[in-house]
Amino acid sequence: MIQYPLVVVLLLLSALASSHIRCGAVAAAAAMDASYVAVVSTVLRGASTVIDVAIDGGGHLLYITSTGGIVYRLLSQSSSGASQTVASGFSYPTSITCDTVNNVTYVADTGYYRIRRIDLSNSNAVTTFAGGTAGYQDGTGTTARFLNLAGIVYHHSSGGVVYVADGNYIRKIIVANASVSILHRRKFVLTFA
Repeated sequence: MIQYPLVVVLLLLSALASSHIRCGAVAAAAAMDASYVAVVSTVLRGASTVIDVAIDGGGHLLYITSTGGIVYRLLSQSSSGASQTVASGFSYPTSITCDTVNNVTYVADTGYYRIRRIDLSNSNAVTTFAGGTAGYQDGTGTTARFLNLAGIVYHHSSGGVVYVADGNYIRKIIVANASVSILHRRKFVLTFA
């Protein structure tokens, strides 16, 4: 039996989540069909710790690693791990997602407190989509503030919406105008016995 490192399994699960395949739908299919078997294969070896993955408009796997502040594209779905740099200059990127219709990637650039946009159809041009200063503040574009970016997902509803996990908040960004607002805030209640 061949054993693969845990990162391979996590890479596959993260790819499923980032590419907007509903994990609940997979679990439901598995519950309805006892013969359902998940197939796991290694598509990348030898990289720094892979933090997150997404699928771009061309069906290519994009990933970010724990070192270097770089977004990579996996060139082939083989274990050779041949990759190319898509964009660099990020500070502790923690999450990545794609608008596959418009072939645009969004990166949670945690160290710089901002959401970066990579236009994969335009020479991988990188721009600051929202944020750039530490804090929690709603606003448009760079007037918005982020503090603890952890996760990001794109949804095609209403012309495109980016949802961001930011500390105790879930932030909503309207793609058309980069308007950032708080969608949800987790409140803590202290109780004493």
